Amino acid sequence: MAYKLCKCAQKRWIRLHRYEKLAMVIKGVRFVDGIEINRIAA
Repeated sequence: MAYKLCKCAQKRWIRLHRYEKLAMVIKGVRFVDGIEINRIAA
């Protein structure tokens, strides 16, 4: 029964695209429309 529940839930899971950038997001790097925003400290 658990197997069938997992298979049903899997159909609705969203695949992470560009998962290699996930570490950058955790570090606090900002992205707009998938593009990294670089701020220059003044």
